Amino acid sequence: MKKLLLGAISVLLFAFGGALFAQEENPQPQEEQSSQENPGKPSNLARKASIVLPLDEFHVWRDFPWSLGASFETGGNTRENVETGYGVTIDRYLSQIIALGLRAALHNDGNTVTATEVLGHIRFYTPYVLNNPSFNAALFTQFGFGAVYYIEEERRKNSFTFDFVAGFRFFFHNEFIISPLRGFYLEPFIRTGYPFLFSGGLMIGHWFNF
Repeated sequence: MKKLLLGAISVLLFAFGGALFAQEENPQPQEEQSSQENPGKPSNLARKASIVLPLDEFHVWRDFPWSLGASFETGGNTRENVETGYGVTIDRYLSQIIALGLRAALHNDGNTVTATEVLGHIRFYTPYVLNNPSFNAALFTQFGFGAVYYIEEERRKNSFTFDFVAGFRFFFHNEFIISPLRGFYLEPFIRTGYPFLFSGGLMIGHWFNF
């Protein structure tokens, strides 16, 4: 009887030890299971990397490629006085780094000079330098070419105009804490060209899609 009990206990110990050994041979970590259950959820490392390389969840340039903005600028573009300018711009992203647009502006120094210009432009953006669910931002350079109607005292002139613009576009997303700014962008810029020498200003606009 004792030999029978000892034999049964030996068999149970052998079977239990074999099961433990098999479990060690084929572990299934909890992290692997969770990654298999949620294959589309990015890791923490991917979320941190999205500061430079944004995730494919939402991009202004793809989901809301149109933007409409109003600008104010000031500069020393007259012989004696400082001039101010007011403009309206509409543009559209063709890709993350290229956009085409149209701009109309009125310039006046409050004394002798008035000018109206209309320019088409092409713009090149950098990849996002800031990106999170609340906002993102990119640097840009822009070249524009068009026509200007220029009045200085008694002289009136039609001419061509061109400019080079550099700036920084800052987008506010739907999770931005200040709700009235959601969907808007701010754009400080500087520009130079002909016949206007130099100016700087700020554009405020809204991005949208049809």
